[in-house]
Amino acid sequence: MDDIPLLAIEWKMPSSNTTASEKTNDQQEITLPVYGNGLRTELLCTIDVKSGQANTSEFHFYERGVAILASSLE
Repeated sequence: MDDIPLLAIEWKMPSSNTTASEKTNDQQEITLPVYGNGLRTELLCTIDVKSGQANTSEFHFYERGVAILASSLE
């Protein structure tokens, strides 16, 4: 079984100055679910993230159940 590369999330506001070379990349985009709790019963949305490696299949992420959990810090 292959290791999944680390994922760092960075929030950026899109700008009108984004060039075409910045938009195109050889990294594959993976669609991940964002859940509102650790039980994964409350799906909030999905987000597209870059896989981090050009040769990483989205199947590797789905096979391992990768998801984003959004919850309060209380």
